Amino acid sequence: MLDKKEISNLVIKSLREVNRILGKNEQLKIGKNMDIYGGKSRLDSMGLVNLLVDLEQRLAKEGGIEISIMDAKAFSMKNSPFKNLSTLVDFIHKKGEDL
Repeated sequence: MLDKKEISNLVIKSLREVNRILGKNEQLKIGKNMDIYGGKSRLDSMGLVNLLVDLEQRLAKEGGIEISIMDAKAFSMKNSPFKNLSTLVDFIHKKGEDL
């Protein structure tokens, strides 16, 4: 299982990939305390889906773990796991432990 730092690095790679397709004024400011979805984020729902698809593929290819981040449970949670970098990393780490 990947540790949280390794997961964070993969999330950041996927965020950079999303930035490649966003317009100059829509770029995400990638950082430790960044909002990914909602709040101050510029990422819309389609951008979130693109991010999560890229991240699932990256986790499988580079991290050797195949998990589904985009499941009904994740989208229906009271506290969204997609809110910020920390919540997403924690969510992925927990799912990986449950394998």
